Amino acid sequence: MMMRAGQPRRDRGSVLILTVVVITILGLVVVAVASYSVSVLRKGQITEDRADRLSAAEGAMRDLIDRLGGDGTLCTTAFGSTGTPFPFAFPLNDVAVDLSCQPVGLSLSETTGWAVVVTGEGVPDGEGLQTQSGGDKVFGGNTYVERTSLLDLKSPLTIKFGDLFYTDPSCGAAGEFDATPISGLSFEPAGQNGLWCTSQAWSDLFPEPDVPNLGSLTNRTNSVFDATTNPNGAYRTDGGCRIYYPGRYTFAPDFGTNAYLRSGDYLFDLPGDASAAQIRVDKAKVSAGFPVIAGDEQVIANAPCEDAMVDDSGTGGATFYVAGKTNFSIEKGTGPNSGSLEIFRREQGTNPTNYVSIHAVGSTLAHPETIISTAAGNNKEMAIHGQIWAPEAGIAFGEVTNDAKGQLLGGAVVASIDARSSASASGFVIQVAGGPQEARFRLRAVASKSGTTVVQVVAQLRFDPPESGTDLGQWQLAVNSWRVCDAAVC
Repeated sequence: MMMRAGQPRRDRGSVLILTVVVITILGLVVVAVASYSVSVLRKGQITEDRADRLSAAEGAMRDLIDRLGGDGTLCTTAFGSTGTPFPFAFPLNDVAVDLSCQPVGLSLSETTGWAVVVTGEGVPDGEGLQTQSGGDKVFGGNTYVERTSLLDLKSPLTIKFGDLFYTDPSCGAAGEFDATPISGLSFEPAGQNGLWCTSQAWSDLFPEPDVPNLGSLTNRTNSVFDATTNPNGAYRTDGGCRIYYPGRYTFAPDFGTNAYLRSGDYLFDLPGDASAAQIRVDKAKVSAGFPVIAGDEQVIANAPCEDAMVDDSGTGGATFYVAGKTNFSIEKGTGPNSGSLEIFRREQGTNPTNYVSIHAVGSTLAHPETIISTAAGNNKEMAIHGQIWAPEAGIAFGEVTNDAKGQLLGGAVVASIDARSSASASGFVIQVAGGPQEARFRLRAVASKSGTTVVQVVAQLRFDPPESGTDLGQWQLAVNSWRVCDAAVC
């Protein structure tokens, strides 16, 4: 049937409408699919970024825990006490990671675990850390020198279970590994420790230990002690032992043949220049303080004074505070009672606690002067169980030979150290022995990449004393908690 001309077409344009509707619906579907795809991609990117941040933060944290439990690192110095973040040395997954460590409980001393700290105060290049004579030298524990040009290693030096740090303003504050070899220097175990630099000065890392009220010390006179008639006397004699009492000394004690300085604090403040103010240990065996700290063992026999040591009712150990230009010289002497000095460490201060044997206070000693020195040869001995604090003066070992004792067992912060021993020396020891100290640290690894992921750990760290007096103390670390959060603050 044919349509007449002029008859209306009711379905005219319906195809266009249907086409528009279909296109619109398809457009909405495409937009929805595209939006979904974008959301999925965005979520995938977010998930990927978070996974990168988490793996980077956890990797950096595990590295920090490994180092902290191995040698303490700079976390245990005053740098760590500030909790200042520092960039992780080796970025992971292109993620920036900041680490920080801060004590949150009873803290270790900032010098715990450091065998030798050479400040270089007033010291020319080549005269800061010297090794001479035959035989390899071994330092047990972390070592620091203000600059590597202070080294003069005429005989090989091995640093055992520790790093060698030095200061360079261009380095990161928390330490950067330096692969530059130094002739004569090696590390044990090989590949585990090495050379590191930091922008921090020694004075920023190693603060001075607390000093007790020295003004309250008894002013001793060079006379025989009697509790009733002469309580300010310096000494008494019991059998073959001359026994000295804590207090302030403005004179050099006459140690006789055998002497024992009772546990306590001593202030030696002798007048005059370094020569006039020298306390000589010559043809005498001198012991100071009773050993009460775990790991301390007597290494220099002093038989005539054994009863005096056992009867000592002090709190253990002795600290020699040194003022002016007072210094100690252990002389070669002759015969079986040639010069020897052994000082057992004494606890000083709390939070942190230091174990100190010799401490220069307000001293005018300066390099090249020494706070303690030994003559060369077999007939003199020294064993210092606690820390020596004399950042502007030096320590000088004459050549230690055979089985003579030349031992620093509690660490030393000095301007310089001259370490000499013969190839036959078996009693030459420089190391840090450890002590009954522990602290809790808050460790944080903050990873940033399109957001922030924080790994926060609370770890308990202690520096265990050795099983014997000539063994190394060992760092021990236990993780108490491990938290992960996607926020700047956990």
